[in-house]
Amino acid sequence: MFVGREAEYQQLQHAWESGRFELAVLWGRRRVGKTMLVNKFCADKKAIQVTAYLTGVVGSLEHLSRQVSALLFPRSPIIFSSLEELLTVVAEHARDERIILSIDEFPYLAQSIPQTMSALQMLADNLFRETKLMIILTGSSMSFMERQVLGHESPLYGRRTVQLHLLPFKFFETAKLLPHRSIEEILTIHSLTGGVPQYIQYFTSQKPLHTLIEQLFFTKDGLLFNEPSFLLMMEVRDTRTYSQILEVLAKGNNQISIIADKAHTSMATVSAAMKNLQELGIVANRYPVGRSVRRSIWEFDDQLFAFWYQFVFPYTSMILANRTKGVLARTTKYLPQFLGRSFETIAAEYVLASTNLLITEIGRWWGPDPDTRKEEEIDLVAHDGEGHWVFAECKWTNSPASEETLKTLIRRSKLVTESLTSTFWLFSKSGFTDSFNAIAKEDERVRLIGLEDLLVPWQ
Repeated sequence: MFVGREAEYQQLQHAWESGRFELAVLWGRRRVGKTMLVNKFCADKKAIQVTAYLTGVVGSLEHLSRQVSALLFPRSPIIFSSLEELLTVVAEHARDERIILSIDEFPYLAQSIPQTMSALQMLADNLFRETKLMIILTGSSMSFMERQVLGHESPLYGRRTVQLHLLPFKFFETAKLLPHRSIEEILTIHSLTGGVPQYIQYFTSQKPLHTLIEQLFFTKDGLLFNEPSFLLMMEVRDTRTYSQILEVLAKGNNQISIIADKAHTSMATVSAAMKNLQELGIVANRYPVGRSVRRSIWEFDDQLFAFWYQFVFPYTSMILANRTKGVLARTTKYLPQFLGRSFETIAAEYVLASTNLLITEIGRWWGPDPDTRKEEEIDLVAHDGEGHWVFAECKWTNSPASEETLKTLIRRSKLVTESLTSTFWLFSKSGFTDSFNAIAKEDERVRLIGLEDLLVPWQ
């Protein structure tokens, strides 16, 4: 099933229809759907599709030569002596007809054949410009693609004509893959997988959700038991230090100094690691909305990593020993708290999709109440930069939200702004009390959103 990626597909199609040389760079984390997108795009076109492997020069050239020959020289295959020769031959065939050359896992090719980048640079500046060739380079190594391919110092800098960063699915896209699941189950799956399409596919069977979670995360052969560790090894060298830092972060420690202390390493090491992890999309440095001068905090930006480092990684030895009863009990106990934070992210997607405001900033707010001197927090705050504000509270509990939730939200909103054009949005897993529903009907500033409403903006 091909779900989502319509915008990315259209960008590739637009480049194809230009009729001139195009260099498209497509990158994103593993399992996010890059190969599926390229396969669908190439399905009805003349295309040479190659997947690179980390081998030597000779092995890589032989592999590429076979793929090129299969399309261009099926009766008399050629083994090319250099990558430049291979690319030149493909380009010559593309002088009069549109041809796609797609290289999946491009970082492996660049590492296997050192002349890859310089050959592409030279040909892109000369021969390729005279052809109808369309090259698509895809890669899962975020650091390589962003620094070595897209970065200012890359030989290919300024030569790409299309760049597509494939991100994990939004909540409404995840729901399209899980039509047989309840909204609560979809939200749980979205939170545990981080919205990564292939991981979501693991939950498309009819098995009970708790059974799938146990099989995927809490068995030594589970498909997601070791996935974050594998992803981390692809990007960083000192995985042990990075894992120590992420485990400390998963316990709620969000300041560099505290993380360094609990991870038994230096602040400089933690700062450098956090910067790298932020570039990889695993963590994020956040500031309270509207208060850029306040101290920032670090949080997970990738929900799969957040779940794994909180519930799986600390208990790896127990899982390997097949002693998971206590681990699963702990997961069941604390999972609602984890899902509550994910609920806030999905609420933000809902606000952006349904508000009439042109939002310029959205996120959480935290800060002191000058009267009580207590630290206060608002789950979601958004504004348009012109005095219009949205304040939201997200309740992931088994009890209906009451009007007391609204009163608290209004009180806290005044710590941020005295704007008279504020609106108040209440998201609740378990709905709302009858009296709260009655109040909301009479107050146009108030919006109540239950689980059954979460997909409405996209329907």
